[in-house]
Parts: sequence; structure tokens; C-alpha cells
Amino acid sequence: MPEGVLRQKGLELSLIYEAYDSLVTNSFFDSETVLDRLAVMLDKTDRFIGGTVVVDGFRRFTAQEMRIIEKLLVRAKDVYVTLCTEDVHAESVTGAFSAAGETAQKLIRLASKLNVPVGSPVRLTDEKMGFSTYADDALRYLEKNLYLPDADAFDGET
Repeated sequence: MPEGVLRQKGLELSLIYEAYDSLVTNSFFDSETVLDRLAVMLDKTDRFIGGTVVVDGFRRFTAQEMRIIEKLLVRAKDVYVTLCTEDVHAESVTGAFSAAGETAQKLIRLASKLNVPVGSPVRLTDEKMGFSTYADDALRYLEKNLYLPDADAFDGET
């Protein structure tokens, strides 16, 4: 940054943050610190080698979480991740499921980079497997028409 008040304030904030981070690192745990420490500990253990890991209920992962997943992908025999998305192989995912779709693409690219095979996705809406998205007609209608600006009103019982 050019010399000036903004540069000076940035330097001051940097010093304050550095002192705070040093104090917190030595005194307390926060979620970021715990995840960073877990990533380091995974390098020192064989605990997950050959095991099965299940990660459930996420739309996207932080950088620290992705580092942990990366370490687990190369150690565990199987890693299962559940994401709420329409299609994990779509080129571009939009709408309500876009964050989870992007996460699925990141995980697939990561597994490919690590030479870890990716299994076929299991859709929990697949009626052939005994699953149904919604038992309620109104919710099923809402799911199909949520982003259609000219959709007709649902005329069934709600």
C-alpha cells in the first residue's frame, strides 16, 4: 500500500492481531485452532488407515476442513460424504443446491488429484432404492417449482 493513514492503520491492526493470535493460541481453543491441530495430528497417527469415515450434513467446507478431508482420503479405506445437491457431476450447479454442488465438484477434483477412486453417488430421492423426497404433495410441488417465476399456484391441500 502507498504511504498514508490506511497503511498505518493496517500495520497497527496486523500487530494487534498477531499479539491476540499468540495469546489465544497459548491459552484457548477455537474451532479454527482445533481443526488446524487436528490436521497436524493426522500426519502423526495411523488411526484412520484402512477405516471408514463418514462426513454428513454439509453444504461446503472451510479450508481447514478440506485439509482434514484430504488427509482422510489418502488414509481411510472409504470416505463417504453426504451433500444436499441435485447432481454431483453437473458442470455448473445453480439454485438452492449450488453451494453443495460446488463442494461436490471440489471433492471430486481433490480425489482425482490424489488418485482416490470416486464411487457412484447414491441419491436418497431414488424411488427404486425405497426413498422418497417428500411424502407431501405440496412440498414436492414446491421443490419442483421454487425458482419458476411463472409457476401456477399449488391447488392441493397444504
